[in-house]
Amino acid sequence: MACREKLRLVGIAGSRCLSTVVVTAVAVGLAAGGFAYLAYGQAQERPSQEPPRLAADRHTDPRIAKAIEEVSADRIRQTIEKLVSFGNRSTISAQDEDSIKAGKGIGAAREWIKAEFERYSKECGGCLEVKTDTFTEAPGERIAKPTEITNVYAVLRGSDAKQADRIVLVTGHYDSRNSDIFNGTDPAPGANDDGSGTAVSLECARV
Repeated sequence: MACREKLRLVGIAGSRCLSTVVVTAVAVGLAAGGFAYLAYGQAQERPSQEPPRLAADRHTDPRIAKAIEEVSADRIRQTIEKLVSFGNRSTISAQDEDSIKAGKGIGAAREWIKAEFERYSKECGGCLEVKTDTFTEAPGERIAKPTEITNVYAVLRGSDAKQADRIVLVTGHYDSRNSDIFNGTDPAPGANDDGSGTAVSLECARV
């Protein structure tokens, strides 16, 4: 995995892989597995008359069932298409102001993801703490010169004091690459690797 830039959904940025995360320092009583399922639960098309399996289970928390019903395959698809539109999201791709304004490169992707988290937070009255973690990566196997790398993440805090020491993470890396590691300009759409993971993380944050 060409893991540099990431998107985190729930948790605290600790990894040196870039991520767009919605960090959820949980206390809402959602189990890690349940939360991950919440992100994926409605990604498949279902007949309109068939309720989600979890929603039909009388043992399911109705709040979780409602959240699952709000997951939108169309929104996930739109997010992936938006990430693809940045052209090349390689860690070494453009992140100068002109490129960001033009909507190209890793910098533009980063700013868009951050803006999406901020929009979601505004819609819920500031429930998400949107943050970035920027550091300079030294030259190595995949980076020819010192390169600034930025994680983007959001924290959703729970309300159960007994669960305050638990953190649930939903993550994806928002960078991409083509077959040439050091090519930061030619197309590298990264829809599957890992636009899809980034999109699911964003959708979990939205829901």
